[in-house]
Amino acid sequence: MKPLFNIRPNEKNWTKEVDYKLFQLGKAYGKWGRTREIAIRWASIQNTLDFRIKNPHTLLFNGGHGFLATYDQSPNDYADESRILDFLNFRDPYSAVYRDFPGKIQWIDTGIEADLHQRVDFWIHQENRVLDRSIAKKTKNFFFEPSMTSNEILKGLDYGSNLISNLQAKGCNTVILGGLGKGADFSNLVFYCAQSQVSFNKLTFLSREEIAKVKRAIQKHPLSRDVFTQINYFAGFELVVLLGALLQAADFGMTIILEGRTAATALYIARHWYDVIDQKVFVVETPSDPLEQFLLNQINTSTLGMGVSEAFPGLSGPQALHTLQTLSRLFK
Repeated sequence: MKPLFNIRPNEKNWTKEVDYKLFQLGKAYGKWGRTREIAIRWASIQNTLDFRIKNPHTLLFNGGHGFLATYDQSPNDYADESRILDFLNFRDPYSAVYRDFPGKIQWIDTGIEADLHQRVDFWIHQENRVLDRSIAKKTKNFFFEPSMTSNEILKGLDYGSNLISNLQAKGCNTVILGGLGKGADFSNLVFYCAQSQVSFNKLTFLSREEIAKVKRAIQKHPLSRDVFTQINYFAGFELVVLLGALLQAADFGMTIILEGRTAATALYIARHWYDVIDQKVFVVETPSDPLEQFLLNQINTSTLGMGVSEAFPGLSGPQALHTLQTLSRLFK
């Protein structure tokens, strides 16, 4: 099954125009390195050399996972309730990154058990920094049953699509997408292993214990390489809502910046359905995340830099946005 979005190849290759512009700026194209690569990609996405950033938004997707009752993680994990609240209320040192962000950061609750909405400082957020798009309180335990139903997948894709449609109506043309939550990393790992049927010998970064847990989850479900089926079995709510946002943003021709393992997994999925989507995004990569690197090595896309923190995807958004803003000023 393939969700219906109108994602087309870029209309034009802007290589010659970019090279001429760079030559006018005083250097042959061979001297500009990655700047040239980013400029060509961005011009192709916006179909103009007059590329601009308008009303940028960072969307961070968070969801709960039912399998955590079986797969025990530390209660002090980075995405626990208190850490989210500290970040949103500017009590966490990481959140200082967003104090001077030229757009907005929004936390999307795709399905977490804790009710954070009544505990976020109203005067800071004016009711628009935490958005409730809960599919359910958490996914089901994929060690025993499918993580979610087909209807929940479609609802998640629809939620993500609507988020982007609302932003575009407000004049936004640039989005930074990231996803996290307790269990999100392991959920993405299990999904990838099941869908690709990769040899565990290639995933040298996994311990024997992790491999045993991944195999246990996979063996509980019928063998399949169908992406929609594997989402049904193993994915988290944060992944499907982010995926819907990614597909809709690509449909609209928006400038898209992805950061973190969940975003990389969403791009990996989207590429199975629309093989041109890797031409329409930029990625902030996290070298310390081996699965993310494994995924990105299979995808032809441009990077805008390195992630600030593996724990909080999206924190490098302002830095990545600054790179694009500098490029935009250069090409004026």
